[in-house]
Amino acid sequence: MIETAESPESAPAAPPRRSWPGLLALSGASLLAGVAVTVAVLLLAGWRHVPVHRFEVVLVLQAQVSSGQREEIVAEVMRAMPGENTVTLVTREEQFEAFRQDWESNGNGPLPDSVTPALSREQLKVSVSGRGFDCALVREFQDRGEVDQVSVTRWDGGTGRKSVMGCR
Repeated sequence: MIETAESPESAPAAPPRRSWPGLLALSGASLLAGVAVTVAVLLLAGWRHVPVHRFEVVLVLQAQVSSGQREEIVAEVMRAMPGENTVTLVTREEQFEAFRQDWESNGNGPLPDSVTPALSREQLKVSVSGRGFDCALVREFQDRGEVDQVSVTRWDGGTGRKSVMGCR
């Protein structure tokens, strides 16, 4: 006689059943270990948050610059500088007034009569934000005859400290 049904003694043992809380704890621990390893690798590889800095480019114009030349320079600055930026014209009178206030606030007394707004020069101030600044952007303006001097100042995005950059 042939038996077709297996006896209960010969059947393979069923795997133990795992509980849902145990599986959930195991997957959570695996996730945290993966995150820790990823962060460790990124930090060891040199990855870090780089703050966004504010740069102020000041173009001091020659005394004989016409309004047409000035507008041409403003258009070139807007085209050359990356991202969204603002260009502000500081007139001779505004420059003179700022100098006068600085002079008097340092305890020097009133300005001598020989110092007049005619000695000041117009300036174009360009405000640019970014993680870094390429000095090649200002080199073309340093070579222009209408521009006397170019300076770049950086305000650190993390600390707010001011530093003057040397772009040659």
